[in-house]
Amino acid sequence: PEDTLPEAAKRGDLGVVQWHLAAGKSVDVPGRSGKTPLRLAASRGHVEVVGALLDGRADPTIVCNKKKSALMDAIQGNHPGVVQKLCSSHPSLANQSVCGWLPLFVAAEDGDEPEIVGILQALLDHGANAQETNERGETPLHAQVQLTAEPGLSDAVRDVRSRKMELLATRMSNVNVTNKKGHSPLW
Repeated sequence: PEDTLPEAAKRGDLGVVQWHLAAGKSVDVPGRSGKTPLRLAASRGHVEVVGALLDGRADPTIVCNKKKSALMDAIQGNHPGVVQKLCSSHPSLANQSVCGWLPLFVAAEDGDEPEIVGILQALLDHGANAQETNERGETPLHAQVQLTAEPGLSDAVRDVRSRKMELLATRMSNVNVTNKKGHSPLW
């Protein structure tokens, strides 16, 4: 094939990806964009290609240009199937900080699409710590409660945010944990 491995991964062309892997191509060499084939496939939600690359020994812990990882791309792209596949292959990813950002915080603070609830679920199911705090002493639940309190939200957005809060709260051993200002998520 004329396509490089990164180009095929970006397009989601499983057959071409498998051809490159069978030919012994290096699976973690970035393409022109500086992103690895795994990042390219993850950011576009190509679950089967992500699986093939992982089977071909792609390293899901690589953080490349713009300080992002395949998992962060999948979270921000709202691809729960990819998040599930990545975390299943490498469970410690659910707690891998990328430039100071933990995946659970990114999922809690970003996105109001219904898929984000599945992403939170996948991260929590693979060991993400709902009690983890950021530099302000806040948990992901603190952030989600603040976002849900914003005025003027549509019913759909409020529903997604409420489902995210409920999921986070059920995974915390102490929902009354206080931040550095002494506020709990429910204050």
